[in-house]
Amino acid sequence: MSHVAINRIQVQPGNDERIQQAARAFFEARRPLLGGDLRSMQLVRSTDGHEYVLISVWASPEADARYENDAAEQHVARELGSIAAGAPAEFTGSVVVELEP
Repeated sequence: MSHVAINRIQVQPGNDERIQQAARAFFEARRPLLGGDLRSMQLVRSTDGHEYVLISVWASPEADARYENDAAEQHVARELGSIAAGAPAEFTGSVVVELEP
């Protein structure tokens, strides 16, 4: 089964475009991994617009670990550090039940 990493970050008001630009650049850096170690990646904004969640689905915990803190991740962390309203929170785990087409 797949491995999922969920990262939550609250942002200071007025930074929607900045976080979305940083995410687009990060996603492009991750694009070569799609279909291999990386299964999917989504950025979700809360209804009130103050919080974002990055959901990454990996082939395995080892695949996630291979890219943890690499250059692309360090870059986006620097970009978002100045607009964060608090420390990011991370949840990781293995998929135990899945609905597929």
